[in-house]
Amino acid sequence: MILQDLHIHSKYDDGRGSLMEIAEAAKDRGLCSVGFSGHSPLPYENDWSMSWDSFHAYMEEGRKVKESMGGELDVYLGIEYDVISDLELSGFDYVIGSVHHVMDGEEPISIDDTLEFFEEACTRFGNVEKLVEAYYETVGQLADNPYVDIVGHFDIITKFNERKCLIDTDGEAYVAASKSAMKKLVKAGKIFEINSGAVSRGYRTEPYPSKALICELHKMGGRVTITSDAHSLDGLCYGFEQAKVLARECGFGEIWQLIDGKFQAVEL
Repeated sequence: MILQDLHIHSKYDDGRGSLMEIAEAAKDRGLCSVGFSGHSPLPYENDWSMSWDSFHAYMEEGRKVKESMGGELDVYLGIEYDVISDLELSGFDYVIGSVHHVMDGEEPISIDDTLEFFEEACTRFGNVEKLVEAYYETVGQLADNPYVDIVGHFDIITKFNERKCLIDTDGEAYVAASKSAMKKLVKAGKIFEINSGAVSRGYRTEPYPSKALICELHKMGGRVTITSDAHSLDGLCYGFEQAKVLARECGFGEIWQLIDGKFQAVEL
């Protein structure tokens, strides 16, 4: 398997380290390629996505790193695009489409900030089932965006479930909502990441999506890649062996990686 990590954050959003420091670390660890995926600017002030100023600096450094690495390391300049972001997506090597909010009227409500924020979101929507339905309906909309290559952390709404069981993931409502979104995304040809970020940061013991959903994805004929969602140099390629085992257990014999600018199947 070609060593590649396409979901990485930096000092320009809520991660640490410059893009050059990340690239050097990736090269030192034997990666063949690396991709940057800063959080796209959002229409409200926050402390985790890029501002427009930091976005422009991110793009500038990203282009410089691509040039400076030459043949030593393939560098891809991507973006983690949030569905509520107003950003032109045609200028990136790849796009991860993610949902971090659901809309309550005109107001975006975070579903992965803290456990307290999540419980407040459940209250605002009336119950957790309505929140789940709104979340997966929003995720399914990524199928209509032609620029989105990868679906980010598909079931991030279960981020706090291992700490405090809030969602019955075996329940009829959850299964129906998640499968409906997954079916749309598979039909649209989107790649799903097996994302170890919540494991490295102590929220979960298994990557996103859950094993049950990865198995369902295989049944639907979906495609997967493996990413770390790293927010520090220590997070690069974190949990990749665990993710590979999980993918194989669910029936996958290959993953999809960005090679020479195109997504290609690579044997696990």
